[in-house]
Amino acid sequence: MNTNIEFNEMQELREQLTLLNNKLNQQIIVNDRLIRHSLRNHITSINRTGIWLCICVLIATPIVAYNFHYILHISLALNLFTCIFLIISIFYTIWSHAGLNDKLLNGDLVTAATTILRTRRRYHQWYYFSYPWFAVWICWVGYEIYTKVDTPEMLVGCMVGGIVGGIIGGIWGIRQRNKIYRNIDTLLQQIQDLKAEE
Repeated sequence: MNTNIEFNEMQELREQLTLLNNKLNQQIIVNDRLIRHSLRNHITSINRTGIWLCICVLIATPIVAYNFHYILHISLALNLFTCIFLIISIFYTIWSHAGLNDKLLNGDLVTAATTILRTRRRYHQWYYFSYPWFAVWICWVGYEIYTKVDTPEMLVGCMVGGIVGGIIGGIWGIRQRNKIYRNIDTLLQQIQDLKAEE
């Protein structure tokens, strides 16, 4: 009789352990799905920011070209230099986001992390390329405005407008870049967490 009770208790304990194990496995699957859903949201946010950057530059390019030519009478060479730089920035942004999509998370996490790191590295490299270009551009614009503006009032107006526009554009650009960096860093951390669980 005593052996029978012990056997029943052991059987009941086995069933409870099996049930607990199944629940834990389901919890891991749910956590995995939730984390992957969160990763997809971050990828969407990164790509949305990239699209907005491209749209803004695409809209700005003809406006800048028109204002340089018809209002400020900037040389054709500087106008082309500016437009080429803006167009390069669009293509570089598109190239930086290559492979960064929802399908990325269907594969293994090492490939996903490598692609995400590549996007971050390309954004970082852009600044090494663009800063010298921008330094040349700002000096060239300053020289042309200084030599072509007729009155001191107009010169001051151009300088104030340029400085205010540069500050606003710079702050907006830095905020967008930091937003992308934050999302990428969160993605990489979540991938590390997923890899640790596997």
